[in-house]
Amino acid sequence: MQRAAQIIDAALSLTLAVFCLFLLSQPAAAQNVKVELPFTSARSLLLVSVMVDGTPRTLIFDIGAERTLIHSTGQSVEHRATVILPGKTLSNFPLILSDLTDLQIAKAGADGVLGEDIIGKFDCVGIDYARKVITLESHGAR
Repeated sequence: MQRAAQIIDAALSLTLAVFCLFLLSQPAAAQNVKVELPFTSARSLLLVSVMVDGTPRTLIFDIGAERTLIHSTGQSVEHRATVILPGKTLSNFPLILSDLTDLQIAKAGADGVLGEDIIGKFDCVGIDYARKVITLESHGAR
C-alpha cells in the first residue's frame, strides 16, 4: 500500500514538472510597443532624436532608406550599436557608418538617416504634424 502511494506521488510530481516545463516553453505574451518620436523639420525633412551607443544623434526619418546610416569620416563599415528610441532599445543593431558629406545631410542639421531597417520593426507609423510627433507601434513581438 505504501509503495503504491509513493508511485502515485512520483507520478503526480512528474506530471506537475512536465506541465511547468510546458508553460515555461511557451512564447512570452505579445507585447505592444508604442514609440513617440518628436520631430522638427528642415528642408522638407523630418528630423528625430535618438541615442546611438550613448550619444544623442539627430537623424532624418526616411522610410525610403533601406538602412540606418550614421555620418562618420573614413570608409563605410557596418557597426553593431545600441540604438535607443523612447520606449524601445535595439541592442547589437547593425547600422552603417559612412561619410555622408556628399549627401548634404549636415546641411539639414542631421547626423544620419533612420531607415527602414528600424522603422520596419514596427507595424504602424503615424505622423501627427499638429503635435510634431511620429508614432511607431508594434502590436506583438517582433
